[in-house]
Amino acid sequence: MNRKIQVGAEAFDRRQVGLLRLTNGDKVSFGEVSPLPGLSRESLADVTTLSEKFPSVEWGIRSAQKNALDRPARRVDLCALLLEDELSPTEQSLEFEKAGFTTLKIKVGSDLDADLAKLGGILQKTNKIKLRLDFNRRCSREEILRFSSELKSFTESGRIEYFEDPCLSSDRDLEMGFEAAVDEGVVSANPNDNRWFVVKPTITGSTFIESLPANKKFILSSAYESNLGIFSAGQAALDWNRGPWAHGLDTGKYFGENLFEMKIHGGQLHLPSDVWVRATLTQLTSGLKPLVEREI
Repeated sequence: MNRKIQVGAEAFDRRQVGLLRLTNGDKVSFGEVSPLPGLSRESLADVTTLSEKFPSVEWGIRSAQKNALDRPARRVDLCALLLEDELSPTEQSLEFEKAGFTTLKIKVGSDLDADLAKLGGILQKTNKIKLRLDFNRRCSREEILRFSSELKSFTESGRIEYFEDPCLSSDRDLEMGFEAAVDEGVVSANPNDNRWFVVKPTITGSTFIESLPANKKFILSSAYESNLGIFSAGQAALDWNRGPWAHGLDTGKYFGENLFEMKIHGGQLHLPSDVWVRATLTQLTSGLKPLVEREI
């Protein structure tokens, strides 16, 4: 990784990636099996069993099966992630808007007064960009109600897409005036409530996603996978086609080295064709002996 990443209590600057190769006759395809430290219940050692009881294994196998298709090159809309940087949040937002992004995700909740000032600057300087505010369950219900009331006083309708994980306690009955989203604990959330779902396929597995109601609003989010995992999630977002919203797959840029390159232009991730990905990874893994083999 080209920077240290914090996930819950875990911090890492090196990401271990598991590559799954699926062979069906003379056709070879690939999926990624990369549990995320700090969020996944399984480890990289666990997934060498190739047991589909582990969500990352289930997702990796499902991805490899899908990646055996012959889908053409496509594009998926991205939500950019704002992290600490030499540029201020407002400067980063202007750069992202100039680059064609329409949606940004920003971490908030540690200092709500400072967050309001920061958001005010972003909303004032940018034009139509939408914000997703990720609180990571840092706030009480009372704090969220005060924050949302003050935010409404200077926010145009529609500029805030949703509040993600605003409270440690339940937020389903909070009258915030903004839509809510659930990320942590999404697997145990009621799929029929009106919150957005933020789904990390590596964490949830594919069966969970496929079981969601047809009208459920959800976005797919990266768990800091390599570009193979991001490619698979991007293709899945387009295959499921649940709505015209941007997905949280803007994390490949944090890898110093990657399995292959994917272009980001105009706020969109340019996905190569399945045929190109298979050929590239077949060449990359030529001569490598699998750590474990299993028939499925």
